[in-house]
Amino acid sequence: MYRIPVGKFPIVLDAVLIVSFLIVFFFIERRLIGAAEGLPPAVHWVVMFVVGTALLAIPLFSIHDIYAARTMHCKVEPDKVVVKWGLYQREIRFEEIDEVSLTQLRGDYKIKLRTFGIGEPGYKIGWFKLAGYPKALLFVGNTSGPIVCIKSKGTPILLGVEKPEQFVKHIKDRIEL
Repeated sequence: MYRIPVGKFPIVLDAVLIVSFLIVFFFIERRLIGAAEGLPPAVHWVVMFVVGTALLAIPLFSIHDIYAARTMHCKVEPDKVVVKWGLYQREIRFEEIDEVSLTQLRGDYKIKLRTFGIGEPGYKIGWFKLAGYPKALLFVGNTSGPIVCIKSKGTPILLGVEKPEQFVKHIKDRIEL
């Protein structure tokens, strides 16, 4: 198993978000209870459910981010590479891999735009647009060190594992490129 290390800042940021949203939730909920008093009971409960769900979703996602950031890792199995981030898991079968190499987040691999993912200081996870590629999947904690690039069906998957040279060797030993 190869850990993907993440800095401390995202965890602190998520903890601050959790506390602040819970405080905001408490004050908004109190105001809504007062404002919803004149509504019919069914409408009152629907309004409270929708607002409560929306306000609690952000702290819950933040709690997931903290858990996921601490447990993010890659595993090389006999027939595939498995990337795990919290509840999300991505499998890359060896027969789908075109190329494995080490790179830096510069040149063609410089991040241009986050299209569907998380881009906090300290880690980048999800789909991003790179300078040389319209889409790439990133699981990167430390953006300044060497990054493992696995090209699968022409799409780069960038992994910021702890021991990148050993990880690349491990994959290349399993497949024939």
